[in-house]
Amino acid sequence: MLHTLFGNRNLERILLFLFVNEKCYASQLQILLEVPLSPLQNALARLEKGGVISSSFEGKSRVYQFAPAYPFLQELESILRKAYTLLPP
Repeated sequence: MLHTLFGNRNLERILLFLFVNEKCYASQLQILLEVPLSPLQNALARLEKGGVISSSFEGKSRVYQFAPAYPFLQELESILRKAYTLLPP
């Protein structure tokens, strides 16, 4: 649904997952979304480079979440909220 806007289905999935769950790590996404790890890591790196998400380590795992300083966070969450309500059950 939003992959046309974001240019990538993995970006859409990551953003929706973070909207619902607040935090994630790459291998968790790989298992749940059933996609290869490398494209997910690339998408996470792209989002982090753009300042949309930030990461930190919890133990040995890199955990990702929305960057609170991202200037369009409120608008992005509004779009994701609307997209989430339109998802099939």
